[in-house]
Order: sequence, then C-alpha cells, then structure tokens
Amino acid sequence: MAMALAQFQMQADATAKSGTNPHFRAAYSTLQDVIEVVREGTQFGLCYTQVLGVDEYGEFVKTILMHESGETIESRVSVKAKKDDAQGMGSGITYARRYGLAAIYGIAPDDDDDGNAAVASLRSNSGRNAPPPSNTQLPDPPKADLSPSNAKIILGLIKQGKVEEARKLIKVHKRTKDQDAQFKAAFDAASKPKPPVPEEDFQKALSLISEGDADGARNLLKPFTLHPDQVEMLRMTEVSYNDANALLGAAIETPKGK
Repeated sequence: MAMALAQFQMQADATAKSGTNPHFRAAYSTLQDVIEVVREGTQFGLCYTQVLGVDEYGEFVKTILMHESGETIESRVSVKAKKDDAQGMGSGITYARRYGLAAIYGIAPDDDDDGNAAVASLRSNSGRNAPPPSNTQLPDPPKADLSPSNAKIILGLIKQGKVEEARKLIKVHKRTKDQDAQFKAAFDAASKPKPPVPEEDFQKALSLISEGDADGARNLLKPFTLHPDQVEMLRMTEVSYNDANALLGAAIETPKGK
C-alpha cells in the first residue's frame, strides 16, 4: 500500500477549490472536490469507504482506505454539529467526511480551515490599512527534491511503459545529475523496439501458463514482441481471459504487414 499511496501523492494535483465560506468569502475545497481528486488513486489499486458511527464521545465518521493487496488504514473524525437539527448534523458529517478523506490520502483540502483560522488575524489587524493589491506576478514555488525512493517509482513507471506519467513526475521535482542520467538511460531503453520472441521461449511460456505460473510466463515474454498468431495461441490456453490480458501487458507490439 505504501508504494501505491506514494505514487498517488506524487501525481495528485492540488485539490480544486470550488466552495466559498460565506463568512469570509474564501475559496475552499468541497467534499465533491476531494472525492474527484482521490478517485485518481484507483489506478494504483486504492479505494475507500466511509461510515458513520457513535461511541461514548459522540458521533464520528470512520474513513477506511483500502488497497488491492488487502491492506487497510483507518481514521476517525468527530462530527461537530453547529446546530442541533438535521441541517446542522448534515453539515457536520460533510465536514468530517471531507477532512477525514483528505487526511487519509495525504492531500490538502484548503489553505486553512475554511478561513476560520484567519479570524484572529483579521481581528488583530482591524483598524490597520491593508496594503494595496499588487499586480506583480509571483514566482513559481521551488521544486521539491526527488527522493531516492520516488526516483525508483519513476524508473518503474518507465519500465512499465507509462512514459508520459513518468515525465510529468520528473518535471515537478528537482533532480540530481545522476538521477537525470538514470532517467535518460531508462527512456532510451524503453524506446528501443523489442525483438520477436524466440519459439523456444514462447513454448516454455505456454507450458508455464498451463502449470498456473502466469507470473513466470509474463516475466519470460516481457522483453519480446508477440506476433498476432502467438497472441491468439495464448488466449487459447487454459487460463482466464483476464489472466491472458495481464500476461500480454498494457502494450503489445505487432509487426507491421503481418
């Protein structure tokens, strides 16, 4: 799960802000905004569920983050209703869901807590003249250093053929010369055409599939290009259609003119 969550956090865009706090007129992320962002995690095998519960301390929203491996993470956020009615409770639940979901995925829903954290600042500065607005273009924030673990994730994406996704992650990080050299070598290797699979290796892969060793067959065929006839033969083996598709991978190169 840690690897999947790291990949999600590396590529997740800043949470969109479409809501407005009526008291402060500040934009913030709605629950739907947060949901739209965390849905990107499904491509890494991540999903979630949220349930309402109650204990001796009162109502709470429990958020459960799940991974396809079976691993889970749970968190609780207390429900604080501003009004003792259905509308107040609904607002409190929505607030708890939003912050619980953002926290467990590691994303920031707001610049602050809907602008409420600015109350003290507004009061302390009341009576002071605010500086005039500036039209000066602010510089882009500095890029974060690319850690060795995240560099490995990017190299893995390149080897999987997810070149554009890898380029996006590289672009938003500050890299070392050694990291750039590794990425260049990985991109060069990924761009080279794969040779056709030798008949001996292909027959061995078929035997591995029949024995239930789909992973072994996948690793054996990974460096090669498969002919359409070989693809059809794989699909005729005694494995499910989905297993065959997983074996073939995301991109199968087919020789032109065949």
